[in-house]
Order: sequence, then C-alpha cells, then structure tokens
Amino acid sequence: MARYDDLNTKTISYLTFLSAVLLVVTILLLQALCYNWIEWQEDLKYTKQSYNSSDEVIRAQKESLTSYEKVQVTVPVKPAVAAGATDGAGQPSQAGDPAQPAEPQMETVERVHIPIERAKVLILEDVNSAAGKPATTPNT
Repeated sequence: MARYDDLNTKTISYLTFLSAVLLVVTILLLQALCYNWIEWQEDLKYTKQSYNSSDEVIRAQKESLTSYEKVQVTVPVKPAVAAGATDGAGQPSQAGDPAQPAEPQMETVERVHIPIERAKVLILEDVNSAAGKPATTPNT
C-alpha cells in the first residue's frame, strides 16, 4: 500500500485528546453554571420573601417604645483610685492624701424611663411566666 493512503494517527490522537479535554472542561463549566444558577434562584427567593410575623413583632416593639421617654441623668462615677491602691506597675498611686476622700466625678448618661403602668405589666408578666401562671393586668 502507498504511504499517502495511511491515516495520520498522530493528528487523530492529538485531536481526540484535545476534544476529550474540551468536553470535560465544558461539562465542568456547565455544572458550575447550573449550581450557581440554583444558588441565585434561592437567594432571589429569600430576598423576595416577606417576613410578616417578624415585621409585626418589630412594629409592635417600636410602637411600645414610643411611650417611653429618654432622659439624660448625671450619675456619680466611682473613683478609680482607692486608699492604698496601686497603679498598673505595682507602685503606690500618686493620687494624693488617702485620708481625704476624692470628690466624686459625675458622668451624664442617657436612660429610658418606662411609664409606671407599663412597668407594672412587665413585672407581672415576668413573675407570672416564671410561676407558670397566665399574665394579668393590674387594676388601677
């Protein structure tokens, strides 16, 4: 037989190997795309989902907070240095004469004042839930 009638096996094997590699890469890319598509759909579903029950609870909590009053109160701060105290290095503190009490420092803090009727209801609910009884409102 003549040489020109023979098939070029090197070219055929190279193209077969290249085709197999391209097929595997294509399959892996499609698989990754499908998994990402599923995740995208689940994320989209969760973002569009409405949380009615939790929204109602949050709304009720915000409404109950509107009856509260925020006030600023000045409270004394405990002095950091007491008689005979030492600093961080174990040396006696240089705060002055320990026999004379230091003037208390004052700090302004923000507090929430709860109306007394609401406080009574909250305390009764807490006590009754600890005792296993249903909550009742006080008669005033």
